This record gives sequence, C-alpha cells and structure tokens, in this order.
Amino acid sequence: MNICTKSIRIILLMSLLVVTMGSVCRKMRYPTREMRGLWVTRWEWAIGDSNKEEVQKRRIRDIFDQALNVKANVIFFQIRGNGDAFYVSKYEPWSELLSHKLGVDPGWDPLEFAINEAHKRGLELHVWFNTFPAWRGKTPPIHTRPEHVYNAHPEWLVCDKSGEPVKLSNHYVSLSPGIPAVRKYINDVAMDIVSKYDIDGFHFDYIRYPEHADKLGYSHDSISVRLFKSRAGNPYNLDWDDWQRENINQFVRMFYDNATNLKPWVKVSAAVIGKYDYSAWNGYHVVYQDAMRWIKESKIDFIVPMIYWQTDHKTAPFEKITKDWLQNNVYERYIFPGLMINNLGSEKWPGEEVVKQIQICRKYGNGMVFFSHGGLTRAIEAIQEKGDILPANVPAMSWKDDKPPMDPRNLRAEFLADGTIKLMWDDSNSYNGPEDVVRFNVYRGEDRFIDYDDARDLLHITSNLDNEYFDTTAKFGTQYFYAVTALDRVGNESPPSNILEINIPLIAASENDRNTYLD
Repeated sequence: MNICTKSIRIILLMSLLVVTMGSVCRKMRYPTREMRGLWVTRWEWAIGDSNKEEVQKRRIRDIFDQALNVKANVIFFQIRGNGDAFYVSKYEPWSELLSHKLGVDPGWDPLEFAINEAHKRGLELHVWFNTFPAWRGKTPPIHTRPEHVYNAHPEWLVCDKSGEPVKLSNHYVSLSPGIPAVRKYINDVAMDIVSKYDIDGFHFDYIRYPEHADKLGYSHDSISVRLFKSRAGNPYNLDWDDWQRENINQFVRMFYDNATNLKPWVKVSAAVIGKYDYSAWNGYHVVYQDAMRWIKESKIDFIVPMIYWQTDHKTAPFEKITKDWLQNNVYERYIFPGLMINNLGSEKWPGEEVVKQIQICRKYGNGMVFFSHGGLTRAIEAIQEKGDILPANVPAMSWKDDKPPMDPRNLRAEFLADGTIKLMWDDSNSYNGPEDVVRFNVYRGEDRFIDYDDARDLLHITSNLDNEYFDTTAKFGTQYFYAVTALDRVGNESPPSNILEINIPLIAASENDRNTYLD
C-alpha cells in the first residue's frame, strides 16, 4: 500500500469519524417535555417576621421568579394544611398562618393571587391539598365560622385498635378514611376549589392512613368497624388491610370522576410514599396507600413518589428505587420522582447530588418534582451549571384530550436595527376558549429541519396568548429558521406554523434595507 493510498484512507476515516460524532451529538437530545415541579409549602410564604398581605404577596412573587431560574413549569402551591384554608372556602375557616388567628379573613385571596402570578410567568398552578389531616397542635382549634371539622365532627377522628381517638400532639390528627361521610366531606371541600378557581391541577398529599397504621390499628373507630363487619359496608368480604386500602381507592375514584367531569383539563395527582410495597416503611402495607391501583384504574393522572434518599444510601439508593417505580410500572399515566433538595449543603448531600438525581430521572422517565422551595437557593447553582436545564413543556396527557389545536398561521418577522428579530403570528380558528390554547412554543434552528423534540431548538415558551416574541439572542451573520406551535391545557401540541427563514447580515442594516433579509 503506497503512501497516497494510506493518506486517502486516513482522510476517509477521519471524515467518517466527524460525521459519526456529529450524528451522535445531535442524537444527545435535551427533552422538550419534562415535568419540572416545585413544591411550595404554606410555611414558605405565609409566615415569618410579618404576616401582612403585602409581605406574603412579595414572597409568592419571589418564589415564582426563583422557580423560573431552574426552568420550572409547575408550582405545587399548598392551600390546605389541617382543616384550614388559604382561599375563600364555604366549608373551612381561614388558616391562622395568614392573620395569627384561625378563622379571621385576611382581606385577600392567596390562591387567586398565586394563580394569576403563576400564569403571568407561564407556570402551571396545581393546588397542594393535605387530604385527611384534621388538626395539628396540642390544643384543639378555637370555634370559628364555619366551624372547624375537628370541633364539628369528633366522631370522624382516626382511632387506635382500642377504639380511642388519636390524641392531640405536634403531629397531624387525621379523619378516618373508612367513614363515607368523611370521604364525601373532603371531596366537597376539594370540588369547591375546582369549581371556583382557574387551577391547572389538583395535588393530594397525606392521602392515606396515619403513620404506623398497621401496628397501631388505625382506624378502629366505631363507624369503620361496623361497616367492615357489615354486608353493605364490605360487600366483597375483604380482609381488614384490603378494606382499608379500598377506602382510599373509593375516595380517589370519586374525586377524579367529579373533577374531570366538571373540568376535563384539570390534572389530578398525589404525593405518595417513596416505597410502594416493600421494606419497613412503605405505602401499601403500612398506611394502606395503593398508589399503583389508581394508576392501573386510570383514576389519577400522575403520582409523585417521595424518594428522599441520596444516590449512595446503603439500603435505599435513589437510582434503585426510581428504577423500581419507572421500569416496573408501565401504564398510560406518569410517575415523577420527588427529590429532596432541602437536604443539600450537608456532607451527605453535596450540590452535585441533585444533578445526579436529575440525570437518573431522565434516564428512566421524563421529569421530577423538587421538595421544596426552601432548598432551591442551595440547589440552584448546581442545577443551572450542570443540570442541562433548557426550556421544557409539561409532558402531554393525551388521555384527557387527544385533539391537538390547529397550527398558528402567517408567521412573519421584522428585523430591528439592534439585531432583534420580532416574530409575529396569527391565531387559527380553533382557539375557542381557555381550555383550548394557553401558550405557544417558539422554535429556532440553524437548518430547515427544526427538531421539535430537542430543547436546543426550543427557543421560548410564551407565558400567555400574546402572538409575538422578540428574539434578542440572534447573532449577526447567521441564518435561522423559525416555527411556532400552539399548546392546549393538557399539553397537546399543534403542527408547526410555516417555517420562516431569516438571513441576518454581518452588521446592522439600515431601516430601509433590514427587512430585505427576511424570507
């Protein structure tokens, strides 16, 4: 083989390597669909050095602004803790965290305010609702109007194996899920929120029996015991554990059907115990929470297992548990792991830990939820630097509605003197109401084959229905291709608009000439 032939082969191999590497790099996609949720507890915005309205509003704004720094797309905003309300309720009294006294009207509606502020920023607002807890504290609630459920219905409280109600303490005292009137009451409280507020989702927490229910006999209240032993209350002759689980299942079915019949786009979800049915602490056996039953029956849109262990935990490593949830349970519903970012900053939880957990969530699934805002300040630097966080939409839930909106029309642009590209487009005739189109995706690629599944081509997600966007990141001397799609409330995406080709000159053009660069 002569030197010329060897050289040709080397050149060919190098060319092949370059092409292959370019193909591999392009295949390393960044998701345009990824749940990035943030739990915001009531403690993080409603209390502190002052509980004045303007202070609490400022906290809500600041929290939502910080959520945007990690490209979050869903806020889980806590509005019920223990039989109290952070919104206008006809069933339950105002929370004492708002005005230092239970039942006192704070003079504003935190939930309505939070919904408006979230939507201004393009964030979905899912109300976070503690389901069965009735009260928390060593003394009972004061009398209010409406009367607090703890005072109004003492016969509804969870009881131990001796039939004694759980005593007041610094932990939650709960209502018994085995009592039909309890399930109806909580359903009515929740549906009051769904009917009155423009929420995007409803998120249940503590949707289970209390801790150690299996050992302490929760709940052997007289009503539950009577129903369990009767043909009417236990028609399938279930054993005690299965009957307890079925009580929770009945509540989930009832609410899901009621909520989706009223507002089909509302996304129903639940935070659940991090281990489903194994080990000493799990949902299925210990607190009678059968989260996978809800998924299999299509009576919930997604669950969030609270996988609050680090990646190198000796008995509960994050990746193993996440894999168990996401690979062994493949159904037409989502499972988004919950990450404990509040522990970051300690020796066991360095900043890189959250990056590892994000990568694991992407390896097996399509999103995660961070607990909670309080840990975001410690996690934000690592997430921004190494988390590969680009804009992303909430994964579509096409089982709620599988009809995508029509494509936006007549995408066009103006080339401004400073190099900014002003994009404009028209609605299609399919935009009929708030449940149809809520925002737009603006895509930009450097070739005509825009990749609508790669976030590197997803330039921007609008926060509202404005039909324009100013691209201030366009570079002089570059050719771009733009397209716009429409999104409805359950994440269905329209076909793309017409593709707009723009050739930007090397220097800013004069006012008379700059629009000649638009195709």
